[in-house]
Amino acid sequence: MGVMMALVSFVQSGDNIIRSFYSEEHTVVFLHKEPLVLVCVSSSRQSERQLRGELLYVYYQIISMLTQASISRIFEHKKNYDLRRLLAGSEKILDGLLNLVDSDPSFLLAAVHCLPLASSLRDSLSQILQKAITPNLVFSILIARNQLLTIVQEKTVIEDTRLEPADVLLLLNLIGASSAFQAGEIWTPICLPLFNPDCYFYAYISYLDPPECTVCLLLLSTDKEAFYAVAECKRKIEEAMVAQNSLSLIAKVQPYSVSQVGVSGPQTLHVQALRCAGQPPSADSVHQPRDGGTLQQRGGAIATAGPLSVYAQPDPQHVTAPQTHLPRGREGDSAGLGHQ
Repeated sequence: MGVMMALVSFVQSGDNIIRSFYSEEHTVVFLHKEPLVLVCVSSSRQSERQLRGELLYVYYQIISMLTQASISRIFEHKKNYDLRRLLAGSEKILDGLLNLVDSDPSFLLAAVHCLPLASSLRDSLSQILQKAITPNLVFSILIARNQLLTIVQEKTVIEDTRLEPADVLLLLNLIGASSAFQAGEIWTPICLPLFNPDCYFYAYISYLDPPECTVCLLLLSTDKEAFYAVAECKRKIEEAMVAQNSLSLIAKVQPYSVSQVGVSGPQTLHVQALRCAGQPPSADSVHQPRDGGTLQQRGGAIATAGPLSVYAQPDPQHVTAPQTHLPRGREGDSAGLGHQ
């Protein structure tokens, strides 16, 4: 690592920025996110753009744990600070992310995979989440088998703010990477780096179907003292889902299969992410949400309707997801949002 930093410093001394270099067997890619420099050494056939996109996800995951403002403050006071001291214990989260970006096309396409549900069941789940509210509860997210079921947000809407797929993917990785969340109720700060990189939400995480632990509820509040109020929301949601037999219905759902396309025999399947359907991550731009899905507003909340899934078909197709408009938080200890 010392050699890498010496190389970066040498190039910077000439008012240049090193982005990559190549050898016969390796590609070395740099991502500069002041005050951090992330480096990837790869022997794969991935392009420089793809590798830089993976580094960008790693950077976002670090920001989700520490916030950009905190990192900047630390390095303003001590430029040679070893950030590993603050990241101790997060190895599983970062390792899990690196495994996912190698195997899950959601990260390449900036798309979130939804569990396929009947529209009536998804609507009923959204309505359950909408009815369980408390002040400063901003997002209610229901997940099953590390796939999205539905998201409900508070009704305050600002047109220029959106919940980016990358933020949802980071939340899914956080939950899937650690078995500690299966032990009970967890209350932890979490930053959504594309929503606001400088502030925290406070996340209540609890599984609704122990001991299987496949259905997870994630409630995000801006009030760090709201644990008991948010836990009461979870109790109401759990009671309603049990009363409607929702957990049993979710457990019976099967994932998408290529056989559903209706094509017999081996096929070469292509998935093409068009501009209107979002772009793969790049270090020079943020993720753009996909158009083409639907949002429903009922009782002052907006819920996704329909899956955000990538379907395999023999011809290129759009990858679509609901477009979600959200209020932007204020800089500080929390996102600074409140219910109307």
